[in-house]
Amino acid sequence: NAPPPPPPPSPRGDAAAARPPPDESQITELQDVWSQLTYAESNAHALGVAMRAALNASSALHAHGMPRGRGAFVDVGCGRGKAVAVACALPDEPFTECRGVEVVQQRVTAAR
Repeated sequence: NAPPPPPPPSPRGDAAAARPPPDESQITELQDVWSQLTYAESNAHALGVAMRAALNASSALHAHGMPRGRGAFVDVGCGRGKAVAVACALPDEPFTECRGVEVVQQRVTAAR
């Protein structure tokens, strides 16, 4: 008789599959952290600084042989998507795609 085949790998990876579920104190700690998060829209100055930094990084990568337009811009917590729109409109098209991710339904509705 042949030994039974090994179990299939976990789709989440072995380390994640072996991790026990969070206990009550860990859940409470996460809830406390979550309750302290706030939403704030970026002002135009902060957005400009971030976009200039992205352009500088793109130029530096291009100088070292990476073709332009190979990166993706992803704004997690994008709100109405202003930063995504600005990223898509940048000169020299430094991003192959621009995506916004928002999970708060009121903001999703406002963006549409």
